[in-house]
Amino acid sequence: MPRKFLMSWEGKPGRWQKMYRGQRYSVYCSELGTPKSKDESYQKANEWWLRKKLEIDRRHLTPDHEAALRELDHRIKWAERFEPSLLPDLNSARLEILGSSGTLVPLPDQNTIEQNLMAAHELGIRVSEFTDDLTIQEFFGEEKVWRERFQRTANEPDKKTIGECLALFLNEVKEKQKPATYREISRYLKTILDKSGFITSNSSPDLINESLVTTHSQWLSSFGYGSEHHNKRLSFFRRFVTWLYQNAFIDTLPRNLTIRTHKKKTVVKKIETYESKIVSQTILALPDRFKLWALLCLNTGMTSVDLGSLTWDMVDLKENVLTRRRVKTGDLKTTPTVRYKLWPEVVVLLSSLPTKQTGGLVFVTRDGKQMYDSRFTTDDNVLCKNNFSMLWSRRKLPMSLKAFRSIGSTALKTSPLYRQYVELYLGHSTKSIADKHYSAESDKPFWEALDHIHHEIFGSANPTKPKSKTPVVADRAPEKISTAKPKRATTPVDE
Repeated sequence: MPRKFLMSWEGKPGRWQKMYRGQRYSVYCSELGTPKSKDESYQKANEWWLRKKLEIDRRHLTPDHEAALRELDHRIKWAERFEPSLLPDLNSARLEILGSSGTLVPLPDQNTIEQNLMAAHELGIRVSEFTDDLTIQEFFGEEKVWRERFQRTANEPDKKTIGECLALFLNEVKEKQKPATYREISRYLKTILDKSGFITSNSSPDLINESLVTTHSQWLSSFGYGSEHHNKRLSFFRRFVTWLYQNAFIDTLPRNLTIRTHKKKTVVKKIETYESKIVSQTILALPDRFKLWALLCLNTGMTSVDLGSLTWDMVDLKENVLTRRRVKTGDLKTTPTVRYKLWPEVVVLLSSLPTKQTGGLVFVTRDGKQMYDSRFTTDDNVLCKNNFSMLWSRRKLPMSLKAFRSIGSTALKTSPLYRQYVELYLGHSTKSIADKHYSAESDKPFWEALDHIHHEIFGSANPTKPKSKTPVVADRAPEKISTAKPKRATTPVDE
């Protein structure tokens, strides 16, 4: 939109000037409290001049006009606080009084002037920035023929379709979300446009109203999703509609957009539990590379995403400590950095891996690539590869790799002494004010909690301090936990 300068700019001294009623008025940027820059000070200068002009013009008013204006000003102040709907009529009456003095002509507000200048610009009419307000009003009056013709012939601006709006929305989502989350959002919203039948990519955003919101809710319910998946997809749709409103693609936000009846009542998911004997038997029967994955997930609450991002600079084999932040929420400032004491058998298996380059990945494929990879490709698609889950699922074990995270946290939860460390073990942000602002975590009690997990699963009294070199035998496990250093691997983990 073209800028409107009500005063003339004097560059070097940082001064604005205006010639009015045969007298020159000026104001410096220092008085306005702005930098000595035309672009950064012109708005303040415009405001200053409007106040100054009103002050000058009031000198020509009769006593009757002055009294009427004082009364109107009093009413306007009252209306601003208690009855805003009266303001248009009161302001109109005020302008009539100013105009009836015989010396003043009511001027349009700045928004009207800006709109007029923009309309003239589209017609190829150039107006100097130093043109007086009265001249502009005379030229752009509502009854001018050119204005009437322009309003009749001006084409309405091209509106974007829903498909074009969705592309803009997804570009913003791509910058803020991780690839996997972006893929979920884009797939569902594109499915609505392609398969729902009640709205398409070529539809106008104006089609989105309360009726369509209800239709979408009924369509989503027809898939029979559980509460978690249903409510997640509903939130994607709501997020897109809210974005359309915030970016002025629709004029009103449907009143039933966030109505509770469209959500499914959340059912508390029952956490699957496993007997310690089955867990220990499963782990001890695994080959070394799978055993290391399982023990790491149980020892440190990792998932396959965390395993794929684990680097050697997080591991201290001298102190037997692993320091990490949860990958899923690692971008958040509230995500804690947790120090895990590694169990002896985990340290032995980690020490047997061939590559320990600082900053390098702990787990790689045969050709040195990532075991877990989630990223955007050059053609804006999402690539997700999880070799951990793929190889683990091939063994058809009684529990998934992710289940060890819940097994460890359940072992802590069932202990009255160590249940307070569940959030820290999982790498979640603290919830209470005391934990956020007053209480610093201590390694020793948390490491004792990790020992408790080992004891619950394998029956070891204190695995971090073995009494002798003889491996500790689990009471309920059919096999022994070997702490002997295995043969050095010749190749990285197979893909």
